[in-house]
Amino acid sequence: MKNNLHQPITGTIQTPQETTRLLKRVMKLFIIICIITSGGGIYYLVSEPPHWILASTLLFVGIGFAFLIFLIIYFIKKMKRYEVDYELNEQGYFQVKRDLRTGTKENIAVPFDSIHEIIVGNNMIDRSQYRVVQFYTGAFMVVKYGNNQICFIEFFDNNELYQWIDRFHDKGIPLFKTYHDLRPAYLDAQKMSADFNQLEGKPWNGKNLPITLGETIQGNPFPPWEPESEKASGKQKPDMDIREQTKKWEFRTGVVLFIYAVILGFTVMPWQPVDEDNVWVMGSLFILGVFILNILLPIILVFWRAYTKWYLPIVYFAVILIGHSLPVWFVSLFVDTPPLLLTVFSFDLLVFLFGWIPGFILVKILKGIYHFWKYNLRRES
Repeated sequence: MKNNLHQPITGTIQTPQETTRLLKRVMKLFIIICIITSGGGIYYLVSEPPHWILASTLLFVGIGFAFLIFLIIYFIKKMKRYEVDYELNEQGYFQVKRDLRTGTKENIAVPFDSIHEIIVGNNMIDRSQYRVVQFYTGAFMVVKYGNNQICFIEFFDNNELYQWIDRFHDKGIPLFKTYHDLRPAYLDAQKMSADFNQLEGKPWNGKNLPITLGETIQGNPFPPWEPESEKASGKQKPDMDIREQTKKWEFRTGVVLFIYAVILGFTVMPWQPVDEDNVWVMGSLFILGVFILNILLPIILVFWRAYTKWYLPIVYFAVILIGHSLPVWFVSLFVDTPPLLLTVFSFDLLVFLFGWIPGFILVKILKGIYHFWKYNLRRES
């Protein structure tokens, strides 16, 4: 090994960062909904005459979302229980993972003389918006050491990555580079599946990465890596194929909801019996054919799929609101019907708040429990 001296590189990481960011986005959405529903409830409560049913419904929904906001805050604090301190010095790479709640520690020591090779690949984080495919660029350093042991280190800054590479290069450790995106396999590895001992790369001098780290780019130019054993079994589907299928079904479901909403807006809603407050008197057929069916369509067709966007219920709410309101308004120009636009909005809000929001959350929770159970069963077998 060479004796070039470098200053130690130290730092602290709180995990898991991605899940925390997702929870914060959901919390922002719930805050907006809470403000809108609570404000609407207060407005209809103090209006003349007061709309007691609508006001109490909106206030109840606002209180429910306020509870969910506090619940998310609790989970965010709980998820920040892990803290990782790391140091790369003249002896090797050392890591201490602390459980802030229990006080226990887990140490990882990777001396330079125990490292067989280092492979650097791409770490593309999906930041796609609706129908806009975007990725945040990063790099994965896969350190193979000891007896078939693997250590992962993430980078989102070129200068930081090259500082680490210089230290490994000066110690004479073989460096390799792969063109593949390692993130799908890394996430799979956390579920005890992908074997990174099968990862190979081309010899690398530690310079000239193909992309700049820490940027957002359109699309992912790097193919996902998967172990040869999984390629042979055909067990793993290409990641991009799953995303494309999800996007197709998101769009198809939106079209179905809009067409169904327009049909109902012309044929059912203007002629539905109303009470003295111009609120629909919903019989069992109306509840089953309109309310329940509107709720079930996205749950059955798209919510359970991988890569569904968290704001998809909001998009579908806008779709059915437009699909219901325009025909009802058009019919009112030619037929003497009660003013129903407020009733349409209230009905669609019920579908959104009491159907799609809890349905989306419940489906994701059940899917997470299923995958947790499946991979833990695989670990025990």
